[in-house]
Amino acid sequence: MDRMRPTSDCLKRTPGLGRQMEALLAKENTKHVSTTVRSTMKKLIVSFVGGAVAFTVHAQVLFTYEFPGSDPGGDATVPAPEHMTLSAFSRTQVNAASQIDAFSSSQWTQGAELDPNEFVSFSFRPDIGYEVALTSLSWDTSRSSTGPQIGKVELWRNGVNFESCQEYEVTTTLGHRVFDFTPTAGLSSDSFEFRFYGWNASGTGNLRLDNVAVAGAITPIPEPSASGLVLAAGLVGMTWRRLRRTRRVAPIPTA
Repeated sequence: MDRMRPTSDCLKRTPGLGRQMEALLAKENTKHVSTTVRSTMKKLIVSFVGGAVAFTVHAQVLFTYEFPGSDPGGDATVPAPEHMTLSAFSRTQVNAASQIDAFSSSQWTQGAELDPNEFVSFSFRPDIGYEVALTSLSWDTSRSSTGPQIGKVELWRNGVNFESCQEYEVTTTLGHRVFDFTPTAGLSSDSFEFRFYGWNASGTGNLRLDNVAVAGAITPIPEPSASGLVLAAGLVGMTWRRLRRTRRVAPIPTA
């Protein structure tokens, strides 16, 4: 059976309950306010600490994928930065193409629009106890004479949440590209994935990638600071007083 809390409308229609029922209602409202304040305090502490940390983040290159030598050895090269776990570069519905000192893939769509099922990608996430803030991606790229003429890079969070993207022209001359974006949701312990697409090929030619670097910051998840707790406690005190004023029950006349 569900327990139902008395309401002021119910009490108004019930004469003769006296001060005992008023006290009971006040107790129930206090319990509700306490739950609300606990939830509010948690949100304030998290918000304050997260904001304080965000102001101390200094971006730098976190890792760089290089592909020394020929395939397949070069393709399997995976950076090993501290406090992060990275995947190898992988291909989805495109083929490996032999190339010295580059990650090269062939059989891209010749259509005027990208095929969302054709891409190469890598993923990474911070180790337990750490957070990452992302600021940019840079890479070198080129194509063969019949390779895709347009490229696109997308950033995904946890494999399902699209974050951002950038299109670019792919030429037969090696060029350097930089994808700058606002720090992704501040610090995060989520996993991230970059996907590279290519389309508008004139044949079965190659798309080549090299020196793929991610910049940002990796930091330990901080403990709440003393000053943060003091500020949060003050804000919670204000919230408590406001909630008590707004939820105070009017006295009930005795019979």
